[in-house]
Amino acid sequence: MADVLTKRVEGRDGLRGTVEMPAHAAEVEVRFETGERILVPVHKLTARADGSYFLAMGRGELTGPAAGQSVVVPVVQEVLEVEKRPVEKGGVEVHVVPGMREESVPVSVMQEEVEVERVPINRIVEKAEGVRAEGDVTVIPVYEEVAVVEKRLMLREEIRVKRKRLMREVVEHVTLRTEEAHVRRWENTPR
Repeated sequence: MADVLTKRVEGRDGLRGTVEMPAHAAEVEVRFETGERILVPVHKLTARADGSYFLAMGRGELTGPAAGQSVVVPVVQEVLEVEKRPVEKGGVEVHVVPGMREESVPVSVMQEEVEVERVPINRIVEKAEGVRAEGDVTVIPVYEEVAVVEKRLMLREEIRVKRKRLMREVVEHVTLRTEEAHVRRWENTPR
C-alpha cells in the first residue's frame, strides 16, 4: 500500500483545511475547517516550500455533493378531494345602505437617519476584510494598494455608517365606509 501523507491546504477566499496526498491519484478529498469535504483535481493543488499546498480554487468554484452529505428526494402524497353540490332551501334578501364617516387615526411612523464618519487607519493588513457591523454602526473598510518592495494591502480608512431611528406621532384622516343591512326572509314551498 502506498504512503499517504496528511498536508495543510490553503485556498483563495481564506479557505483552510487538510488533504491526504496518495502517491498516484487524479482527485483527492479536501477537508475544510468548516466541516465541508470536497473532491478536488490534484492538478489544482500547488506544493509550497513549507510542505503545505495552495488550492487554486475559490468558494464559488467548489461544487458538487460532498462525501457524507444527504440528498433530498421528493416524496409524493395522495390528497383526497371532496365535492359538494349546493341545494337551495330558502333565502334572504339583503338591502345594504352605504354610509360614510370620517375618523382621525394616530399612526406611528419610523424614520432613519444616517451619519457618515471617516476614520483614518493607515495600517498594513494581510488580507481584505468585508463589511461588518458594530452594534448600530456599519463599518465599511476602504483599502489601497501601496508600492513597497512588495505589494501589501493597507487599510486606508473605515467608513462608519450609524443609523438613528426616530419615532414621531402623526395624525392621518381616514374615511371609513359603513353599511346597514335590512333582511327579509322567504321560503320555498314544496311542489
